Amino acid sequence: TNRPRPTLKEMKAFPYILVLLLVEPSVWCIPLEEFYPFGFTEGDSGLPRNDDGSSRPIVLESGSFFPFFDRNFRIIFVNTNGAISFTNPISQYTPDPFPIRSNQEIIAPYWADVDIRGTGNITYRVTDDGDLLQRADNDIRRAFPATIFSSEYMFIATWDHVGYYNSQTHKTNTFQAVLATDGLRSYVIYLYADGEMQWTTGEASEGINGLGGIPAEVGFDAGDGLRFAVVPESRTDAIINITETSNVGVPGMWIFRIDEAAVVIAGCERITALENDYIPITIFPRYGSILGGTLVQVFGPCFDDFFDHDIVCVFDNVAVQGLVVDENYMICVSPSFTKFGKITFTLIISDMDFTFEEKIFYSLDISDTSFIHSTNERRNLFYVESEMAEITWDPDSILPQSLVEMYGIIVTLNIQLVEVDTETGDTRVITTLASNVFNTGRYSVEIPPMSSGLSQAVLQITIGEIISSISTVPEHVQEIFDLIQEEVAFWSHEIYVSGSSYLRDKCDEWCSNEPEGIGEEILARLPPCPPTVGRAMADSVFEEEDFGEFFRQTFHPGSSSCFRQVVFTDDNEGSGQHCCYDYEGKLLVGPPGGGTVDRYAPNGFSGFFKHQRHDVIPYFYCCVGEFSDCESYYRKRPSDDGSRYKLQPPACVYGDPHLVTLDGFKYTFNGKGEFTLIAHEDELFTLQGRMVEAESSIGSPVSATVFSAVAAKEYNSDTVQFRRSRRGLDALVNGVRVNFEDLQKQ
Repeated sequence: TNRPRPTLKEMKAFPYILVLLLVEPSVWCIPLEEFYPFGFTEGDSGLPRNDDGSSRPIVLESGSFFPFFDRNFRIIFVNTNGAISFTNPISQYTPDPFPIRSNQEIIAPYWADVDIRGTGNITYRVTDDGDLLQRADNDIRRAFPATIFSSEYMFIATWDHVGYYNSQTHKTNTFQAVLATDGLRSYVIYLYADGEMQWTTGEASEGINGLGGIPAEVGFDAGDGLRFAVVPESRTDAIINITETSNVGVPGMWIFRIDEAAVVIAGCERITALENDYIPITIFPRYGSILGGTLVQVFGPCFDDFFDHDIVCVFDNVAVQGLVVDENYMICVSPSFTKFGKITFTLIISDMDFTFEEKIFYSLDISDTSFIHSTNERRNLFYVESEMAEITWDPDSILPQSLVEMYGIIVTLNIQLVEVDTETGDTRVITTLASNVFNTGRYSVEIPPMSSGLSQAVLQITIGEIISSISTVPEHVQEIFDLIQEEVAFWSHEIYVSGSSYLRDKCDEWCSNEPEGIGEEILARLPPCPPTVGRAMADSVFEEEDFGEFFRQTFHPGSSSCFRQVVFTDDNEGSGQHCCYDYEGKLLVGPPGGGTVDRYAPNGFSGFFKHQRHDVIPYFYCCVGEFSDCESYYRKRPSDDGSRYKLQPPACVYGDPHLVTLDGFKYTFNGKGEFTLIAHEDELFTLQGRMVEAESSIGSPVSATVFSAVAAKEYNSDTVQFRRSRRGLDALVNGVRVNFEDLQKQ
């Protein structure tokens, strides 16, 4: 053919073309020059000329390991016969069908009888090169868009023009395996060079002229006889066409996640179920601002089956438009909400009776989802008269990277000042501060004064123009662009804007309207502050705020940390305790840095906006601006001095195991199974534990039991579990292992 061959990057940018390429696969596949850089000139180590050999143990640096299924490994073997292993080297040349029961973990980019005595090289290296890590991250995120992943290091192994047994050189294969991990999650990328996969079988595996017999196997296996993944053409003559197949839409590339206890494979699943069957879905992100505007991606079934159907995303009882992007995912934009916390999410597709899985989307308050940040340290929250503010944002997070690359998108942005009604939570655009700003991640805007009083506001970024490299944009793609421009929004934390720096009159007016003795009355109905930061951290009634140094120093200058009450009773009457500590861990009392009681705790939708109206804005009246009178504010919203605090002894488990209950009772219990440890009489909280037989240092059972897992659930909360595994301590939410760095605000 005379057609030019596109680069791998270009292929990833046009997945709809790739569907056609499967009809003519030999034309556009992965060329050798698009492999990850390899070879001795790149600093690789290599295997000597051999047949059925292996590398020496490749020991990862101290503190590093590679997660594979439910184990962590520090030693890797590169085996001549197209496989990577951990426990032991592999010399077997004829592949066994997966699953295998040899207790031998194996990653098999092309398990067959490789022989490099006559030709070819096998090289490998560990690298933390930033450009290569970013490339791997991008490849992985395209395959698994619902994951946040940044690799710490990667291991590259390449079989370059390798022959087959017995020292055959007239046909060669070239393939590569790239292992990437962030220490918790791990992925493997298999690459097969276009035109360079010419044999499937060695002579000792009954092959003739490199074909027939028992051909190569591609996949991976935990070695326990249960968990594995295999490319469908493995151990058949069709494996010779591995350059033409893929699970990620790029012929010659296969990507798998290999750290989970269960197998996770990239790509979508075709719906073959009958009516009323249950269709699982995944959403990303799992949370967004209460103000709405979050672009939500939905994965699971192959959505290209629904191009001609109307799709609706349902957030609780609010329905919004959904649009298919490609076979792997669709999008919709979250509406504004009237509550914080859990929002039930599902899909409805017109003219189809499929029942989709319900997921949980979290509606969070403004400060917890702030995307726009100010670099103005002097006035990060309070703007008076007319002031300049330099703002920053993450330009790579404006749109999903897969969408940007798919259509070659460049966007411009609009920046607006939006007022938030502290009665209802409704928003109103006050003015547009800038239009069609380039998405550089930084811009300076002028915050105009408000005409009256003090207002709570936020900065909002919306999409201005969408410019695509596609000369003629298809109709369904234009619908996606229109949805993004009309509905997607990003928000800053709260800011407070005034028309004057003189707010003393507002403070005096507020103080006169507050009842006499209101401060002492609120204090009396709230739990006391712990006297030290250590006790505050151990007290489950309180939770440390994470709103950042700017916020804390604005409201509580001189404090090193602040804790807010998170467990409430009817006796609190909607109020909440707030405690701040100095850099020595001592409780601060009184102005300017002490915590202040909240007449209305920022708990729930109504409480959040009442808190803004009755606690936060009065603080600005009295404590910020010219001629401030913060003493007056503290008389109405005093600090607790910690004198009423009584230490609650903790319950604990140690040793054999010995248990100590919340009331101090001690006993020993060698149970085996699952048990309830704590149960609230109103079912508001349950803690369960799993006890298993203990093992000696060599793995043999001993006559004792230990706790291997605990799981907790509050009323209507997620179930959170911590369990011991062979790789350490795993955290699970609703049965799914998570990285708490990913959860962020949930």
